[in-house]
Amino acid sequence: MSLPEIEFTAEFSSAVEQLRAGTPIPPTEFPRVENQVTKPEAECKQRIHWLAERIPEGARVLDLGCGPGEILHHLKRLRNVSELGLEREPEYLQRCAELGVRALRADFNNLEDPHLLHACGHEWDIVLAMDTLFYWHCPAAILAALADRCGKLFISVGNIGQLKIRMAQLRGEQIFWPNSVGNKFTPEINLHTWTINGFVHWASQLGYDVKPVARRSVSAMFKPLGILPSLFSRFVVYELTPRQ
Repeated sequence: MSLPEIEFTAEFSSAVEQLRAGTPIPPTEFPRVENQVTKPEAECKQRIHWLAERIPEGARVLDLGCGPGEILHHLKRLRNVSELGLEREPEYLQRCAELGVRALRADFNNLEDPHLLHACGHEWDIVLAMDTLFYWHCPAAILAALADRCGKLFISVGNIGQLKIRMAQLRGEQIFWPNSVGNKFTPEINLHTWTINGFVHWASQLGYDVKPVARRSVSAMFKPLGILPSLFSRFVVYELTPRQ
């Protein structure tokens, strides 16, 4: 079954152009910590090595939703990357500072956020969005804005077509609870759900060549897709390459 083409409204196109324009306002100074922490090699998780194998030496890397900065911290050591992380939670930003990771506070649900505009206004070799896309109210606008200024994106999102989810839905069970994370309700969360084919089609409309490249296991390791990933992979890692 062919999927329909996605139409862009004038409001959407305007938001994308605003993001692409960036902002002349310089970013907030990065917090400095006198005694920075260096994580040992043993704490570098398999998924970070997986990413490092696909990132060129000295690459400019933007991590959208960088959390405590663990990925960027290790990529600096493994690939000598020039990094910038965007994160909303203050405690994660403090951890980034402790690790010596350049990170700015940004709200991905505010397309006029000055630090989000700053990031979208620059060129990047690699953009990462690990386990964060489904929290954004308008992920399409941000990805479309980056489609002409990045070499490659690696994104992980859930697969609503996974067999266990399908079976639970057939039993009448509720899988995704709107406006909640775990057992906490929040008006800011707007979860998005995709099948694998659905995400490939959706992202391709934004100017990318898209392919699923790995599955994320329960232990958060990145593993080969295996047989019938559309049925058996609950979380999928995609490689997005801007079309020239």
